[in-house]
Amino acid sequence: MLKNIFDIANTSLFYQKEDSEWGFEVEVSNVFDTKFKQQSSFSDFLITDQRTFILPRMVMLKVSYKL
Repeated sequence: MLKNIFDIANTSLFYQKEDSEWGFEVEVSNVFDTKFKQQSSFSDFLITDQRTFILPRMVMLKVSYKL
């Protein structure tokens, strides 16, 4: 059996000044820009190789306002 390792990381940073209604957030998905997850296995009678494609890196800016 083969061991398959891949990295997907998500992160976010939120900032809101004290006594301010406005808040700002930067969110990043798939920080390492991983293209796919690959799973391979084999036995006496069968060899399999499977790839799952992953969405590319995305960066979002969020602005919030508290009423």
